[in-house]
Amino acid sequence: PGRSSARPPRAAAMAAWQLLPSRWPALRQGWLVFLSLVALSAVRRWLLSKASGDRPPRRGGAGRGGSSNRGGSGHRLTVPEAAPPARQDGVVSRRPRAEAPKATGGTRTWHGGVGASVALPSASSPGSLASEEELGPRWHCGGARRWLWLHDGSRSNGWIEFRRGGQLKTSFGGGGTGSWERRQTDEIVATFGKCHHVLELLPPEGDTTPTFALRKRAMKDGSPVRDKRPPRTRGVLEAGRPSAARPG
Repeated sequence: PGRSSARPPRAAAMAAWQLLPSRWPALRQGWLVFLSLVALSAVRRWLLSKASGDRPPRRGGAGRGGSSNRGGSGHRLTVPEAAPPARQDGVVSRRPRAEAPKATGGTRTWHGGVGASVALPSASSPGSLASEEELGPRWHCGGARRWLWLHDGSRSNGWIEFRRGGQLKTSFGGGGTGSWERRQTDEIVATFGKCHHVLELLPPEGDTTPTFALRKRAMKDGSPVRDKRPPRTRGVLEAGRPSAARPG
C-alpha cells in the first residue's frame, strides 16, 4: 500500500519534467520580454533624472509685489522682489538710456525700448532734392524745396517737397509719395493722393515769403471733382515761414 500511494506524485513530476523541453521556448520568450521592459523603464528613469538635473529651476508668475507658488506640502512659497538698483558713490544707478534716433533714409526711427518704434521727421539730404535745372529759376527759391500746404489759404495742414527725378514727398496720408512735373507755362503739376494739383507761383510782393496758389484740381481716374468752388489752397515756402505759424 505504501508503494501504490507514492506512485502518483512521482508520475506527475516525471510528466512535468518531460513537458519542460517543449514549453521552454515560450518561457524563455516571456522572460526576455519582461527583462526588456525592465531595462527600458530603467533607461527612461535615468534620462528623466538627467533632464531634470540640467533644467534651470522654474520661477512663479512675477508680479509687482513678488510672485508666489505652492509647494507639494501645501505651504505658500513667496519669491521676494528684485533687489533695488545698487548705489554707487551715493547715486542710484539707473538703466542705460535708450539709443539715439537712427537715420533711415528720409525718416528717423526712435527705438525707445522693446516694441517701441516711432517715426520722426527729418530733413532730407541735399542730394535727394530737386535741382535748380529741374525746377527752374523762379521755383528755385534759394534751394528750399519744402512748401507748407495751406488748405484754406491761411492754416497749414501738411507739406510737400520737390525731389529729384520728378519725385514728390508729402506729409499727407501718414507720409506718402507722389510725382511732379513743370510745364512750359512754369506751372507745376503735383500729383499725390487721388488728385493732380496745378500750382502757380504768385508774383513776389516786397519781402513776402514765396507763395503759390492752387489753380486747379483733377482726379486721377478722370471723374469730376466734387467741390466745384474755386480752390483757396495756398502754399508757402517753409524756409521763410515764421516759426509761430508753422504746424505743430
